[in-house]
Amino acid sequence: MSGRRAFTSGMVTNLLNPKMVTFTIAFLPQFVDPRLGQVWLQFAILGTILILLEFVVDGTVGVLAGRIGGWLRHRHAVASASRREACSSASACGWPSTADPG
Repeated sequence: MSGRRAFTSGMVTNLLNPKMVTFTIAFLPQFVDPRLGQVWLQFAILGTILILLEFVVDGTVGVLAGRIGGWLRHRHAVASASRREACSSASACGWPSTADPG
């Protein structure tokens, strides 16, 4: 999957996530004070901050998951190569040879 497609898929998933919508509707209003100015502007600022924080956290998780996944794939490839090297012949690993008649 390309990076652009993964980003678009993640964005659509978050926008359509009912838990996120419910959290935002329940969480943001408690920080809005009509006495401090325009309510819509306060919502816009708080929403922007929330989105930026989510981007940082989700981005960090994505980058770390990618790096850990790459590291695990590398370790698996090294371990597989070591096993193949150690078992260069079927009999060395205790497997019956296909050439054995019986």
